[in-house]
Amino acid sequence: EMYTVAVDNAGNVSTVTKADKSVVVDAQKPAISVDTTGKTVAKAADITYTVTITDTNPASVSATVKKPDGTTAATALTGSTPTGSDTTWTATVTVPFATTYADDGVYTLTFTATDKNGRTSDAVAVSVLKDHLDPVVTITKPSAATPSTASSYQFEGTATDANLDTVTAVLYKNGTETDTTQKLSPDANGKW
Repeated sequence: EMYTVAVDNAGNVSTVTKADKSVVVDAQKPAISVDTTGKTVAKAADITYTVTITDTNPASVSATVKKPDGTTAATALTGSTPTGSDTTWTATVTVPFATTYADDGVYTLTFTATDKNGRTSDAVAVSVLKDHLDPVVTITKPSAATPSTASSYQFEGTATDANLDTVTAVLYKNGTETDTTQKLSPDANGKW
């Protein structure tokens, strides 16, 4: 709060007047954290991130997008208006992976918050793998379903995908899944 008193050259003193506005002293830039729980891999849907802001008067949240080809999108993503009270606020930023950022690859999202005094938080970077294509599996051996009296079979094949994680074989007998499964270890070319 601020009070004003005026004194003239003759020593006359005005009445004390209280300012009708309060003044907020804010000498700190905002601090942020980004909730990435379950949001580090994108398929074909948009992802909304929640940004927590520690500040007394946050104004906005935004994110820049670095695409898989290394270029940064010309326009930053604008977040929702921060809501909260005291020093804890939240806002959301939605990344349009379904439309604008449809290419597969690793994206780097860089989040910042700005307060009403124009101070900007330190940036928080998040990597997101965008991959909307299913792996392709090809069985190369045996080459055809031919009857056999052998007691065991050897299967070979390939699994291809830019981001291949695991390959698992499940044995079926007469169209019914058996309890025989095996995790396969493909080589660098996806061959198992």
